[in-house]
Order: sequence, then structure tokens, then C-alpha cells
Amino acid sequence: MKNILKGILSVVIFFSFAHSLFAESIQNYDVDIQVNRDGSMDVVERINYDFGPAQRHGIFRFIPLDFSVARQEKDPWIRKFQQRTLKIKDVSVQRDGKPEKYTIKKRDTQENFFIKIGKPNTTITGMHRYAISYKVLGALRYFDDYDEIYWNAIGHDWNIPIKHAQVHLSGEDFSFGRFHCYAGYVGSTKKCSAERNSNGITFSANFPKPHEGLTIAASIKKGVVEKQEFYRLTPKAQFFAYVALLLSLVMGVWYWIRKYQRKYFTYDPIHPRYTPPDGLSAMEVGFLSNRKLSPRDISGGIVQLARDGYIHIERVEKSSWFTYVDYVFTFKREIDMNDRERWILRKLLFPDILFKSRHTQIQSSMKRLPKKNTQHQYKKLVKHLDKTMKVSGYLEGKDISLNTLPFILFFITLIFMMKHSALGPAFFVVTLLSLILKPKILPRYTEKGWKTKHAIEGFK
Repeated sequence: MKNILKGILSVVIFFSFAHSLFAESIQNYDVDIQVNRDGSMDVVERINYDFGPAQRHGIFRFIPLDFSVARQEKDPWIRKFQQRTLKIKDVSVQRDGKPEKYTIKKRDTQENFFIKIGKPNTTITGMHRYAISYKVLGALRYFDDYDEIYWNAIGHDWNIPIKHAQVHLSGEDFSFGRFHCYAGYVGSTKKCSAERNSNGITFSANFPKPHEGLTIAASIKKGVVEKQEFYRLTPKAQFFAYVALLLSLVMGVWYWIRKYQRKYFTYDPIHPRYTPPDGLSAMEVGFLSNRKLSPRDISGGIVQLARDGYIHIERVEKSSWFTYVDYVFTFKREIDMNDRERWILRKLLFPDILFKSRHTQIQSSMKRLPKKNTQHQYKKLVKHLDKTMKVSGYLEGKDISLNTLPFILFFITLIFMMKHSALGPAFFVVTLLSLILKPKILPRYTEKGWKTKHAIEGFK
């Protein structure tokens, strides 16, 4: 038993030693920073990266873009909507003294400037020396009596140890005042080694554990460097801006549709009427009142068929397991019937029957009314009513379908989702509503149509 435990312990110690022996690490991390009089900074990072036996494509570099400045922040109300930020440009990368392939993302999901260094189809091992250079705009801090560089020179995103780090800070043609630095994890107040020399200030530290970094600070005499600041909208401000844009678009579309629909609008006082205007039928009145044909309008057409003597409607109480009411329709005549009334008669009340004037005792009932295959006939009836109302001068224009709107909203939703915006769910809800409601722009009333609509309101 003792031999087994010794064997297990030996294996654990061996693999632990092998891991520490062959793990990736940064042997040297040297950074040169020159602060220019125009307020910009030229940064060159030289990284001796040891991949060991591991096969890698390259390295990543993350540079945080947003920051805040104590005692320099704006009014609290404004601060909710503005965020101090950096601009980074003129990026170049070398590996072992030769240009290296890289890609950049100006702002990733973590609000970092992201540099991905390496070739996707090529792997490397062992020791390599990287040189990353870039220009930073808007990084200095400005106070009443002095200016300051406060820079996270060695970032905390490295998940490997850094055996030695050194940062050299210099001015374009000026020197710095007070200076200090902090080393360790985020929020650490541990001091690092700092020394002034003829060329500027040199900071140095060792980081035996991953995710340790180095932050430097040095004061600059007021007025030596130009003031250079950049701001962007905070996520909260972006949300309100997007909401305002969305509401503006919705209100703009609504205003355009309303203006289009009410081009010929005329005010006409509504007063009681006891007959339909212009001798319109029940279905025509129902259709013209809202430019739609509802089942209630068709029911009115059925009642009108009985009133005009084409059919007879009888209310019948029937009982089986329970008592229920049915309506029996008896066909009487088809003479002088218009197309809309004939559609109800043939397609709805008495389907699949060839009518002739001698048929007088054909019957149907509410229970026998067809539940399927009437959509096509319904569309034909709506189309015929629409054409009739336009020929008669009540309506003009065409139905403008907005069937593509859900797809447009869906793509907008995807864009907001990818940007982690809170408007993504809002647009998703709007997309679902557009799919359910199936919005469209109906034909508009003419001047005659508006007057007739007011008359219909009086008839109602």
C-alpha cells in the first residue's frame, strides 16, 4: 500500500514539475512610451514570449478604451451619458524582426481595442520576440494645476507569468514631475521600482503569477501638452438614443401613412340616418366603413338576401344530448341577384349546387356551412368589393402589403443582439407583433368616400 501511494505521489510531482518546466511565459516585457506635446502617446511594446513546446498561432493584446478621471469628471447628470475614451491608430506588428500578420477590432464586447497577432494556418513554438507599436490619442488627464499620464502599461489580461517587465517613459522635449507606479492585480497599491534618468523615467517589476500588471503615473507641468479628450455615449445614453431613433422612425411612418390616408379628408357633421347612403347594400356599407370585410358584414348580406326575398331563414331548436339552436336557409329565387349576393348564395349557404330558377325547396343550415376552402372565394369577394368601390369613386389607391417588415425587423433584432443592446428584445417583440398583425396600408378614401363614411356613421 505504501509503495502504491509513493508511486502516485511521484507521478503527481513529476507532472507538476513538467508543467512548471514547459509552461508558456513572457521572459521580458519592455515598453517604451513617449508623450508628445500634442497630447498623443507613441507606444512600442517588445515582448519576448516563450511558447515552450506548445503549438500556437500567436498572441492577443487587449487595450481598454474607456476610463474615468477623478476630480475631472463632468456634471453627474452629464456623466451618465458621456464616457471618456481613447483612440488608437498606426498599429504595426513584427515578429523576430519581420512584419507579422495581425487583425484588429476597434472595440470588442468588453470595450477593448483588440489586436489578434498570428497566422490562422501557421503554428509556432519556442521563443519569439514581438514588437507592437501604436499611437494613443486622448489618454492624458488634465487637472487645474497640472496634467498627468496615468497608463496601464502592462495589462492584466495575460494569463501567464511575466518574469521581468520594464517601462520607459519619456517626453517629446520636456521632463516629468512627480511619478509613481503600482504592480500586481487590479486595484493593487503595491509599489514597483521607479528611477529617473537622463532620458526619462524607468519603471520595473516582476510578475510571477498570471493576470498581474503594471500601472505608471507621472505629472506634467500645466500647459506643456495640448488638451486632447474624446468622449462617447455611455450604454445608457446609447439605449435612450436608439429608443428615440426607433420612436422617431415609428412616428415618422405613422405620420406619413396618416397624411397619405387623409389626403381628401373633409369634415362633415354626423347626423342620424334611417337608410344606407347612396343605396349601398349591407356588405358594401360594412366594407366601406373600415375598408375591410368582416364575418359580421357577410352576416348582414345573408339577412339582406332574406329581406330581398332570395332566401328564407328559419330558427330551429334541436336536441340530441343537449338542446341547441340552428338556422335553416331555404332557397327561393336567383333572379336579379348581383355578384356579391350570388357569392354568398353559391359558395356559403348552398355550396356545390347548380342553381336554376325552378329550384325552390333547396335547403341548407348553419351546421352545414363550409368551414374550409372558402378563403379563396373570400379574397375574390374582397377584391370585387374593392374594385366596385373604386369604380364608384369611394376609394383610390392599392393595398400596400408590409409583409417584408417582419424580416427587416428580424435582421435589426440580430444586429442589436450581436451588440448586446437592450433594444434587441424590444425589436424581437415588435417583430412578433408585425408577424401576428400583418400590417398593410389600405386604399384611401376619396372626398366622396369621406362624405359617405360620415353618412355611414350616422346610419350606424
